[in-house]
Amino acid sequence: MVSVKSVRFFVDSQNFLRCFWPENSSAQFALREVNWGLLTKAIVEKIGATSYNTVNFYEAFPGGELPKDPSTYRPGFAQLVGKELQSNPKFLIRPGSLKMNDYGRLSEKGIDTTIVVDMTRGAILGEYDVAVLFSGDLDMKPGVIEVLRSGRECVICGWNQRGLSYELKKLIQQGNGLTYLDLTTLGTAFITRVSSLKKNRELSSGEFAVYLLLADYHNQGINWVPAQDVVSSTFRGMPPGPMNRYSFLRNLATNNLIETDFFQMGPQANVRLVA
Repeated sequence: MVSVKSVRFFVDSQNFLRCFWPENSSAQFALREVNWGLLTKAIVEKIGATSYNTVNFYEAFPGGELPKDPSTYRPGFAQLVGKELQSNPKFLIRPGSLKMNDYGRLSEKGIDTTIVVDMTRGAILGEYDVAVLFSGDLDMKPGVIEVLRSGRECVICGWNQRGLSYELKKLIQQGNGLTYLDLTTLGTAFITRVSSLKKNRELSSGEFAVYLLLADYHNQGINWVPAQDVVSSTFRGMPPGPMNRYSFLRNLATNNLIETDFFQMGPQANVRLVA
């Protein structure tokens, strides 16, 4: 029976992306476009509710500030949010901070904490009846517990429990208002484009960002792209660091994930994704 329930979504962008892989595939990363209108509708119906009030989408940005045009921030992000930023007033971006360490790796700061705070505050203030969480990280446990303690329900979404921590699995088994929704049971109507990509080693965040950008060009039918354009697009707004940003391109080329038409990777080179 459908009931009148106020539903709020809490989406960890990177967790969603990591878990959004093709089933039974050797490709560990897939660039996919998501229709959030269809996805939220399917989930709301699945849990027996009628509608939702907001989708809180958590993404890290350089300096912790939302870009003037978030839809152009990076391809992976653009694929996940689709057209929601321009057309859906219920779709809210909650920014965290993106920083580069001394080893040239990008790391998120404040995302998990913000999600837990938002879940807890909303539950205590009665802003929703059901929290739908797209994250299986252990750091979510305090927020989940507070939601349940306040008398609200919590639904954790994922794909075959990929990335779901052992502690959250135990909480789900206990019930008490916490359930798990396997998104594979909803079909694929909310996926508007799929492109499985090869990956043969662990990628740093910077390399992954470059890889996604070239994959997006590849999907548009654009093969050769100036290396300097890739670097400037990927690290737009990033503070200068001690590392050479072309090293991301060199590492991908060394591992046969991209190729170049120039003997030395640099501003003069053009690059493309290895098909």
